[in-house]
Amino acid sequence: MLASLTCRLIVAPATAWRDIAALAKDAESRLPNPALWPAAVGGLSALLSAIASALRPGADVSSVLRATLAAIGGCVGAGAAAVLFAPSLIPASSAGPAANQLARYASLTSLPLAAGGLTSLLPQSLALNLAISAGLGLLAYRSGSLGARIWLGLTGRQQTRAASVTASVSTLPALLAALSCAAR
Repeated sequence: MLASLTCRLIVAPATAWRDIAALAKDAESRLPNPALWPAAVGGLSALLSAIASALRPGADVSSVLRATLAAIGGCVGAGAAAVLFAPSLIPASSAGPAANQLARYASLTSLPLAAGGLTSLLPQSLALNLAISAGLGLLAYRSGSLGARIWLGLTGRQQTRAASVTASVSTLPALLAALSCAAR
């Protein structure tokens, strides 16, 4: 269930957010801990990145290690940064969502960036990595905007702020990882 929900959050976020809202109403315990979901997706993504970098022609230990550490920092870091920093940066109104709901929202919004290691199968260049990170950040913004409206019940400026803060915070580790991997 979580794998299909993760894929739908990236590809078709509107229906996925509706399903998450329905799951959360039934029993919050059915959804995993906010930090664990993006960490698991990021860990699997980083593992794929490590395997792909090891299979590249001319790969040596240092290049595989650099690519793996960058993938861990970018993929797992996206979810960690979203869960740790985004809820405190989203202004909460008196009738707004609870802190644990904001943390779950931030973690689910960061999933496109946590899955960013899947792009390691593409030829690696700094420009391509930065473009991919920016594209995944836009996917996170789109998903975050839909999630803020559907699941958190935010509208207008609050919806835009929640989506932009969460997407920005979760994109930063991926951008830093791309830059650090390029700096040899």
